[in-house]
Amino acid sequence: MNKIFTVAGIGEVLWDVFPHRARIGGAPANFAWHCSQIGAKAYPVS
Repeated sequence: MNKIFTVAGIGEVLWDVFPHRARIGGAPANFAWHCSQIGAKAYPVS
């Protein structure tokens, strides 16, 4: 039986600004993204 976990990364979500683009970053967003990659329902909360 496989369980699908729901997780929330709570904290400050930042913008990572690079010369040619800006991306959402910060630990909560990174945590949520990595959890989603292993099958969890993940949400960054800022």
